[in-house]
Amino acid sequence: MRRLRRKGLTLMELLIVVAIIAALAALLFTVFQSVRERAYIASCTSNLK
Repeated sequence: MRRLRRKGLTLMELLIVVAIIAALAALLFTVFQSVRERAYIASCTSNLK
């Protein structure tokens, strides 16, 4: 008998990929937020001078 070749992703594989992407997006969002805050503080400090 010939084995059928599986094409595509299973639902579980798709859920794992989505979870990994969501975790990376959350991590990048927090890093980006802190960078924006530091830039805002630097801008305010330079405006005071």
